Amino acid sequence: VQVVERHRPPEAADRSTVTNIVARRAGLITKVEALEGQAMVLPGATVTEGQLLISGAADSPRGVRLMRATGTVRARTWYTLTVSIPLAAAERVGESGHVTRLSLDAGRRRIKFYAGGSVLGADCAKIAEYRPAVLPFGLRLPLSLVTERTVAYDTVPARNAAEAARREGEAQLLYQLHQTIGEDGAVLHTAFSREERNGWLYVTLRAECEEQIGMEVPLITE
Repeated sequence: VQVVERHRPPEAADRSTVTNIVARRAGLITKVEALEGQAMVLPGATVTEGQLLISGAADSPRGVRLMRATGTVRARTWYTLTVSIPLAAAERVGESGHVTRLSLDAGRRRIKFYAGGSVLGADCAKIAEYRPAVLPFGLRLPLSLVTERTVAYDTVPARNAAEAARREGEAQLLYQLHQTIGEDGAVLHTAFSREERNGWLYVTLRAECEEQIGMEVPLITE
């Protein structure tokens, strides 16, 4: 079975709505494409968050014409992100006990041969094995015997390797950065730094990116 994400077609634009396009974050403008509306910035300009980029009010021979501003504005942007990774951990040293329970799956119903729910703690692992019922001539019945084994482990305090914690922190930060700039954004430069403090490793990412910063907002008219 292959699961594929469905990409829905974009909704048709409502031309009757009057909007502006503003900056969703600060940046250095690299490209402006105003399809509808009047461009208010040029490449090379530095803009702040919320600044007007493409206006839905444009001059015309008959006066001011109001419209839905459309277009894209790309800019260089800078990010500073930090994540904390614990250096303390718990290491398993052996089993302290286990519980085995049986049940029968009949379609969407489960018949339990034990009382209560599953016993799971912070230091437990649960393994479930399903054995379908099959007749001698190969016909499979809608019944399965389920064996659940819950194992409890003894643990001792341990310490995560600083190098492993660093790699985990950097991976989390890069994922967060790509989620923020979107699929059409590009990461131009990255630099990492780290600091160990009070049993935690603080990893910081400083990145320079290039992305689309235009955001559509309603244009309020009197």
